[in-house]
Amino acid sequence: MSDFSRCKYSPEIIFIAFPKEAVQPSDLGWVLYDSGRYDEATDAFSESIEADPYFAAPWNEIGNDYYELNQYDKALKAYEKAIELRPGVGLYWANKGDALDELGFIAEADMAYDRAEELGYEVW
Repeated sequence: MSDFSRCKYSPEIIFIAFPKEAVQPSDLGWVLYDSGRYDEATDAFSESIEADPYFAAPWNEIGNDYYELNQYDKALKAYEKAIELRPGVGLYWANKGDALDELGFIAEADMAYDRAEELGYEVW
């Protein structure tokens, strides 16, 4: 499996080099996210979830897509789903804290940040 995460090429160029069926949906999602194509990235990450509903990372990435679109309530729900699936990942808690902070839930955001730090994730 190729790793296209954090690739600075457009998705269209990726498909010139690799057949679409060879590109994992989550890899495509990261390329789309980095290209600022958040709605399309969400679709790609959703495809990953359909293939494996217990894969937490795409839920976190969907949260990041919604966060970039200033849809913090949807971002929060996606981060909470990622946490439900993998509660020991500090990054997910930190992202939840960011969404809560944007929604004005400062005390809850602080608790999420505290949990992220307990898990070894450096928040600041």
